[in-house]
Amino acid sequence: MSLKHLLFSTTISLIALSLVAQTRYVERQDPYLQFVNSTPINCDFPPNTKTVILEETYLKTETNYVKNLDEFGRVYEFHTESQNSKEHITYTCGYGKNKASTGTYTVYSSTDKIDFVINHENNEVGKPIRQITKDGKGKQIEKVIWQYNDAEKIVNSKILKGDKEELVNEWQYSYDNEGNLEKIVLIDSKGRTEHDWLYNCEEEKKSVTKIKATTQICSWNGEDGEYYTVNEQLFDEKGGYTHHIWRYSKKDSTICAYLIYDETKKLVLKEEYDHDYKKPLMIKKYNKGNVDNKGVYKYTDELMTNYSEYDAKNILIKHHLYIYNDEGFMTRARIYDDKNKNETTIVIKHR
Repeated sequence: MSLKHLLFSTTISLIALSLVAQTRYVERQDPYLQFVNSTPINCDFPPNTKTVILEETYLKTETNYVKNLDEFGRVYEFHTESQNSKEHITYTCGYGKNKASTGTYTVYSSTDKIDFVINHENNEVGKPIRQITKDGKGKQIEKVIWQYNDAEKIVNSKILKGDKEELVNEWQYSYDNEGNLEKIVLIDSKGRTEHDWLYNCEEEKKSVTKIKATTQICSWNGEDGEYYTVNEQLFDEKGGYTHHIWRYSKKDSTICAYLIYDETKKLVLKEEYDHDYKKPLMIKKYNKGNVDNKGVYKYTDELMTNYSEYDAKNILIKHHLYIYNDEGFMTRARIYDDKNKNETTIVIKHR
């Protein structure tokens, strides 16, 4: 098993989400969501499943991903097994009241040698409160802390480094009397303001007064034919901006599309959905107004059966094929390269 291959395959699906948020929060994610849930593929399991074994063959490398589930269908233990490499990964999670949990993700560079460990804690509403990363000798590399107000909205987060917990940066969030976000401040390691995000506008604008080290954000709702829209316009310190648009169906308020335009009205990103974030139809990334990369999803009987990725010349880069049983649960996945060669096969077994 190649850890680089594993990290790439489980991180690629998060790219679109990170584009939305840009850098307005601490970019540290629950290792379960980042490395376990979609490893080696994201799929649902039948009710009362106790163990899932995902047998992956990547080129000539064979790896088993084993997930053990509790009576509520939650993964409490995960590990990898490979005859080709002594590198392996384990994950354990203990669950508390409501959505509280503590997960430990460990990467081994050999049979018994730990490379690093991530310990992640969520509170009772499922929001992160603490994440600690340590090296193989137990020395603390990094600590992240999140704090919330009584309304469970984030008010502060910090990244600290080393055993001495020296500040790397700090994020401060403030709200108005109605609970709407007013300002985000990024503090650097020396306690100085590095950047501000001001939510100070409720209408579309062509320009704003420039403020050094500040992003000004205009937010408003609108209509676009059969859709209603949520808009966000981000002005940088030089006056340039990007326009983010979320399109929702007027009939049932479901998501239909998400778009990003630059200040010249050229598309940067377009995501289309079948009325559900879990059912993307097409994702296009643009370069100077032209399609640079495209992902196309296809469904049969509400199940995703195909995903194809194309480059700027509309030439196939990669193709995914998903196979299900009569109950609608995935049993096999195949990934083909640009030569239509089957480079990865995943067989999913439930117990």
